[in-house]
Amino acid sequence: MNIESVTLVIEVPELGAAAAWFEAVLQRNPDVEPVPWIKEYNLAGACWLQIVQTDKPTDRRCILRLGTPDIVSEHSRLASLGIEMSEITEVPDVIYRCDFFDPYGNKITLYQLI
Repeated sequence: MNIESVTLVIEVPELGAAAAWFEAVLQRNPDVEPVPWIKEYNLAGACWLQIVQTDKPTDRRCILRLGTPDIVSEHSRLASLGIEMSEITEVPDVIYRCDFFDPYGNKITLYQLI
């Protein structure tokens, strides 16, 4: 298998509110809006986040992990948006990490390589 890109899909009941939340977290507008019920964000290279409005979101949840060069600053910035953040913990000699959840129950982990 020759994989050229990866897309993580998050289903939401209302695209406008979801897009506003993700745009505040990601600090960017969508890169592509192929149809009125989808917004796509190019996170890095060939890695995409796709927010999809659906009348019947599944109760399946996903985990999105985002690497950042400055976890302390991002942790503070997200907390200032009113997002409940876990404490930053260390996986010795590997990463610093913390978790939070989007409004739909999907877990997002921020990490910084050590």
